[in-house]
Amino acid sequence: MVLYRNTLEREQLSSLFSCVASLHLTFCKEKEGRLTTGFDLVVCIARDLMKAYQYKMHLHCPHILVLLPKNLRQMCHLLNDDTMRALPLGCSQHSLISAVASLLSEESQVCERRGNITKRERQILCLLLSGQDTQSIASALGIKVSTVTVHKKHLFYKSGVHSISQLLLWALFTQYGDLA
Repeated sequence: MVLYRNTLEREQLSSLFSCVASLHLTFCKEKEGRLTTGFDLVVCIARDLMKAYQYKMHLHCPHILVLLPKNLRQMCHLLNDDTMRALPLGCSQHSLISAVASLLSEESQVCERRGNITKRERQILCLLLSGQDTQSIASALGIKVSTVTVHKKHLFYKSGVHSISQLLLWALFTQYGDLA
């Protein structure tokens, strides 16, 4: 099933998937409220990360391919897991075919990183999410500022992001259930 909001999106998606002849596509306008159950794959365009996350949480479908604007290219990997792939709009046909194939294959090809963060890194992530800066976190945990900085570097490495705002989004999208 291909969800679209307007004629432009329908045409974009139709031309993008014209290269995948083996895929039977059913186009459905998003506001028609049609259920997505019964489909192996739902394809949609999300104009921002929150809409993509809403699709991930609320579509009742085993596999979702979401296309994001090119300016969010660096953030696509935050949404990837066993049930969802995110690609930038205008991606190559090879990327599109690979994403569809990996979603519909039986094997998981996404490396889950949830278990890789330590208890202390989880604490620091929670404090960052609550709006505290490095100095406040160090005081709250009774550790040095340099130690907090090292833990943040480890979090950047493990998440694959490059800024605090991206780290916070990563935490919300991939770690939220584990942080409580």
